[in-house]
Amino acid sequence: MERAVPVERYFMEKSRRKKPGNVKVMENYLRADVHCVLEDCRLCRSISPPIVCLNPRSTIFIPDAVFLVAYIDLFSDDSFKADQTLLLQSVLDLAGDEVGTREASQIEAWLAREDDHALLKSFGYFP
Repeated sequence: MERAVPVERYFMEKSRRKKPGNVKVMENYLRADVHCVLEDCRLCRSISPPIVCLNPRSTIFIPDAVFLVAYIDLFSDDSFKADQTLLLQSVLDLAGDEVGTREASQIEAWLAREDDHALLKSFGYFP
């Protein structure tokens, strides 16, 4: 028996005036089986074995826009040990719409770093 992934739905209406405009449904899939990949996290130590981490030597971190905006300082922290970080273009676009100039410059600076932690690749659509 599989558990359903909880979904948080909210509606956004964007228009220049107070007249009804386009309504867009945004969905966030809330995952409880993904750990934070911090080395000293007490909560993640109790998860045995991690459900998502297939190779214990490699960790792929996939943040959403809310996490990226709220915890941008985490990426430069020394205890953050994710081997790979996958930033979706939709996440970057949504985060760019929601943040101020300070946070936007932090995200751009993190993406502009030349070490192996910030390698930005753009891919086209797959056929």
